[in-house]
Amino acid sequence: HQVSTFLGNGITLPHLPKSATDIILKTGIEIYQFPDGVIWDRSNVMFIAIGVIAKEKEHIDVLKEIASIFSDELIAKEGANKFLI
Repeated sequence: HQVSTFLGNGITLPHLPKSATDIILKTGIEIYQFPDGVIWDRSNVMFIAIGVIAKEKEHIDVLKEIASIFSDELIAKEGANKFLI
């Protein structure tokens, strides 16, 4: 069992299980947009999924940057449109 990966503002940050971390060769990020939304965690609607894979502890800096961009609802709406173009 894991905690919810829903960040709010229609954004989720799914993650790999710890058992998969030793196969990662390079830190990277993928962003998926669902214009019609997808039910996430049974009660939230997700429009953007951000997948982060990282070697060692590199994910911490990536997650901080993502959190700063999408923590505000207005920035999440405007930033997502610019970010995904």
